Amino acid sequence: RVLFHDGIYPQGFHIVLATLQKFAAIDALYVLKYTGPFNGVLISLSIYYFISRLSGRSQPGMIGALIYGVMGGFMSHEWVRQASTNSQEFALIFVLPALYFFYQYIKEAKPFDLWTGAAAVCAAGLSHSLAFAFIGLGMGMLILVSLVVNPKEYWRRTGNLCLVGVSSVV
Repeated sequence: RVLFHDGIYPQGFHIVLATLQKFAAIDALYVLKYTGPFNGVLISLSIYYFISRLSGRSQPGMIGALIYGVMGGFMSHEWVRQASTNSQEFALIFVLPALYFFYQYIKEAKPFDLWTGAAAVCAAGLSHSLAFAFIGLGMGMLILVSLVVNPKEYWRRTGNLCLVGVSSVV
């Protein structure tokens, strides 16, 4: 009755396999065989979502997703990471959407954007610390830029972003 018999790092990724093995009689290798490529597709979709929403057009998003999804193997020596089942790739799915929703919150002050970004931060933080650090770096840059641009208008929103960051660390 122990989900994490090997420890708790990375919690968010291995809980899927541990829970699946508790309820379904399926070999984990079959799940792992398809999870890595599926994570690569989801990362490509998150790149598309982020770029197309920021630019307001779908073509730049498609180009960004194409560069990562199809031509990513030509850019680095670690092309195998796009198809391997690693907790880091699972957590990278949430990085760009979280930053987009935090940007939207800073811009429009809608609580839905803050809560959606907070959920993405927690999902990434429970899966891998490097992706969590990337989101923290992006949040720090958003806070810094918004306080430089207009500190009186964005003071409360950046404070809420800081609360989300500290809460997700805890």
